[in-house]
Amino acid sequence: MGAYNFDLGLKRSFPIWEHVSLQFEADLLNATNHVVWGNLNGGASGVNGAATFGTAGAPVNQPRDAQLAARLNF
Repeated sequence: MGAYNFDLGLKRSFPIWEHVSLQFEADLLNATNHVVWGNLNGGASGVNGAATFGTAGAPVNQPRDAQLAARLNF
């Protein structure tokens, strides 16, 4: 199964005074928002059985998530 998540993180520090800086941080989890589907619903009853036969299962990975942070270093 081609399951993958591409996570991305960026960090930048900006000097404010001599020994003080402001640091920004951004993280993207599953940046491409690629969906990985679960197994197909086959069921033991065959083609004429369940109404969900042959449909894709629920996604097995999480959707895209973003986190932002700022930190004052001194």
